[in-house]
Amino acid sequence: MKFELTDEEVEKVEKWKETLCKIPEDINGKKLQFEYIFYPTGLGTVKIVRRIDGKDIDVTDYDKW
Repeated sequence: MKFELTDEEVEKVEKWKETLCKIPEDINGKKLQFEYIFYPTGLGTVKIVRRIDGKDIDVTDYDKW
């Protein structure tokens, strides 16, 4: 199974990232400050992006379910 964000979802995530306050980089750098979580369900896939400090955004388009 292949999970990926659409162009619209990527744009939402990038705008959201711009609103976040900066956190110090750790040994892994900036690229590993975010985790992309995909929960497949019987209706569709829930898509969440979470930063290591616990802030997250749900970019799932529930209208398409």
